[in-house]
Amino acid sequence: MNLDRFATQKNANEGVWVEPVLFGEKIGVEFLVIGKDSDEVQKYTKAMAKEISSLPKDERAEVDWKERSKQGTGLRIKGMRAVGGGDVTLGGEKIEATQAGYVKLFNEIPELQDFIYNYTEDRANFLSKEKKSLKKQ
Repeated sequence: MNLDRFATQKNANEGVWVEPVLFGEKIGVEFLVIGKDSDEVQKYTKAMAKEISSLPKDERAEVDWKERSKQGTGLRIKGMRAVGGGDVTLGGEKIEATQAGYVKLFNEIPELQDFIYNYTEDRANFLSKEKKSLKKQ
């Protein structure tokens, strides 16, 4: 039995392109995202856990958890492109494919952050072959 189709680590590390669907509509922008099992996300998660656990309990309340969440989700994005070409804009302003650009999008479109985070947490999105090929015969 060949198990190649279930291998997710390579795609989690290299990333896959996804066009988010928000409120039932494709948004016209694709993101190259890495998975929760990627080496980079694992390293970031461990570093954050270590940093937070080293803080005195009274200082933990001062941590901006919302901002940390945006940064952590933005780290999972490795690229952005408009479907069909062109710039990605918001409010007439060009959004760059950078950590700051992703956080700006998350500030204005919180549902986008939720979509990216949830998508990258689901290993099935990083299967080596499309999920369609896994339908029961």
